[in-house]
Amino acid sequence: MKRTFKIIQTVILLTGVFIFFESAYPYANHNRPTGLMTDLLSIPEYAVITNSQPHFSWIIPGEKSIQTAYQILVASDSTKLEENIGDMWDSGKIDSENSISIPYKGKSLKENTPYWWKVRTWDQNKTASEYSFPQKFNTGDFEHVNRKWPGESRWVTIRENSKEKYVLENRHTIGYHEIEPASIVVNSKGNHFVTFEKAYFATIKLELGPVEKADTLIIHLGEKSTPSQEVDRNPGGSIIYQQAVLKLT
Repeated sequence: MKRTFKIIQTVILLTGVFIFFESAYPYANHNRPTGLMTDLLSIPEYAVITNSQPHFSWIIPGEKSIQTAYQILVASDSTKLEENIGDMWDSGKIDSENSISIPYKGKSLKENTPYWWKVRTWDQNKTASEYSFPQKFNTGDFEHVNRKWPGESRWVTIRENSKEKYVLENRHTIGYHEIEPASIVVNSKGNHFVTFEKAYFATIKLELGPVEKADTLIIHLGEKSTPSQEVDRNPGGSIIYQQAVLKLT
């Protein structure tokens, strides 16, 4: 006996964590820079940076504003930054329209150490914005030690809330999220047709009860369905279809 389950899409999101953090961040105030990035990382606290001179970027506040100047503060402690003290670097007011990849020019950063930074800008009317919300970043090993090739991104550990956490060098880690099916129906052939209504790189997770004898699941994965609630096995073009056979014991 063969029991056939048909699954149209997939279960586990790989990228949703970045969307969540960015949309949940308190950016409601439009009179301050937003979208802060350190070495082009939007969530650098979940990575380590091996550049001893990181670069800072931000989005200028106001749809019709033109940046004429900026000031960056970098601090060794978040409380110092709350008091507008940049003990590592206070750029002062810099006349510039540039808001992308501004190089750090403060005191020498230590390896494997957390830092915090924020920025404010001046518009074409010489009016200063509020400071941005702070962003945390972690430094890693600045020297290319024990790397297999230049630019290799290694797994390293950082401490967060007194616990060790694995992160990557100079890039975000992937966040995995389990997604429940949007619907499960039994079609006219008695097969289970499962839809997720998502389009992501993913992995399927099946939880099955015990079987009394050897059995087989035939799983059809695809991006296109048929009117009879099946996965289209010949979708054509670049539309993906794949079959997986899972033997049960």
